[in-house]
Amino acid sequence: MEPERFPNDHHLALVLDAGRLGMWSWNALTDEVTWDDAMQARFGLEPTSAVHTFDEYLERVLPEDRETTMAAVENARDTGQDLTFEHRVVWPDGSVHWLEGRGRAVCDEHGAFVGMVGIGLDIDDRKRIEEMQRETDALRANADLVQQLEDAQRLARIGNWRWDFASDELVLSAEMHRQLGGDAPRTGHELLELWTQRVHPDDRPVFEETQAQSITDGRPFVVEHRLVVRGQTRHMVHRGEIIRDEAGTIVGMRGTTQDITERRAAEEALVTTRDRLEEEQRAVEVLHEALIQPDFPPVPGFEIAARYLSAEVVADIGGDWYDAFPLPDGRIMLAVGDVSGHGLRAARLMAKLRHATRAYATLDPDPVRVLEHLDRFLGHFAEPEEFATVQVAILDANTGALELVSAGHPFPLFVRHDDAEFVTVNGGRVLGVTMRPLRVTPVQLTLEPGTALLFYTDGLVERRGATLATLGDGADRLVELTLADTGDDAGAVCDVALGACLRGVSREDDVCVLAVVRLPQ
Repeated sequence: MEPERFPNDHHLALVLDAGRLGMWSWNALTDEVTWDDAMQARFGLEPTSAVHTFDEYLERVLPEDRETTMAAVENARDTGQDLTFEHRVVWPDGSVHWLEGRGRAVCDEHGAFVGMVGIGLDIDDRKRIEEMQRETDALRANADLVQQLEDAQRLARIGNWRWDFASDELVLSAEMHRQLGGDAPRTGHELLELWTQRVHPDDRPVFEETQAQSITDGRPFVVEHRLVVRGQTRHMVHRGEIIRDEAGTIVGMRGTTQDITERRAAEEALVTTRDRLEEEQRAVEVLHEALIQPDFPPVPGFEIAARYLSAEVVADIGGDWYDAFPLPDGRIMLAVGDVSGHGLRAARLMAKLRHATRAYATLDPDPVRVLEHLDRFLGHFAEPEEFATVQVAILDANTGALELVSAGHPFPLFVRHDDAEFVTVNGGRVLGVTMRPLRVTPVQLTLEPGTALLFYTDGLVERRGATLATLGDGADRLVELTLADTGDDAGAVCDVALGACLRGVSREDDVCVLAVVRLPQ
């Protein structure tokens, strides 16, 4: 026996009801909107033969959705494209429901728009699922954010807490639980008691006073103290502030705790290292002074002084040196030099070079010959990577005449009462790098009364790794030196030069300065 075949209209109604669909039409010429029974149910209405207008339809749309609904309808009308939109409708009982509308424009035989037909679909369930998904995503994102915050606090060793006075409710972060050794106080009073117990006894008075004063004055507090947990002492910075309601009444407190133990240990290690470096630098300077013997012969009408500063970056003895000594004929030889490198090897070579300078000058006081002998001396005794720059001058104390030669060394500075300028010297090459004959040309000048000559090593004006502009900065400062700033005092000339050139910079190399001043008559 064949199953009974349903009538088409009945069959269609069942399909629409099962799919929660309804059909609608709109006659734009008469402004009549017709809904079938299923469509009326989508608006919470009982089946009726009533005919609605487009405005009556819009009145049932939630006000917030009317503008977008009208825009979708007008676009379908003007372009002939199919209509697709979603909006919320308000049922007679006041409840709000979601509908999805789909439709198509209808035109007459001339192509003029006359209305629309379409269907409406109840999408409440879908919207609820979408909302649940959004909430789930938000919860998941919030959980990820909480985890990221906990990770950040763990890495920064910063915990946080919040205490509600009325309920005595306490909220602690995971990092603060760790700082407390895993203990979990449940109330603010329990936290206060536990934390106070674990503050180092020597720090407890200032901790308690600081917190009490904060509550009394209503101001934030910051206190650094030691915390003893499970037999380990940690250095902590505790910050807090009171919480007020809208009326200004104190209702709680909140704050952070930061474990700075590692930072304190690093600071202590830095202080220890700095003290050790200062001691090493002083030892280097004492050793260097012992090697170069900075006592100078008395010269009537002249003053001679020198200074030596070891490098701040490398706490090791360097190869900078200076000297001033009388020659057999009564003239004075002035010398300054710089041996490459640092350490005992450089110090040994520096001492040898200084003594060799005295020896060669005693045998033959011609400054050109002295440099030639020193060049051969280094070529024989120095290692392949070792070299030196040297500058020597012979001063006739009776006339002030001075003969100057240089081998790869920075130009000396000629200083007068109101100005200063560098003395250009044919410096040739450095000593000890080649067997090619050394060719230097002596410079003749006279130190008049009230003038001075300043010798120095490159650490005074050069900066390692600096640009050319920065390299000139030290020289620019040096050329501003005048005897008016030093009172014709050789020691002051050295000190002012060092202060001007090394102000605000870290010494990356040793520095020697040697000044000879002809006193005013």
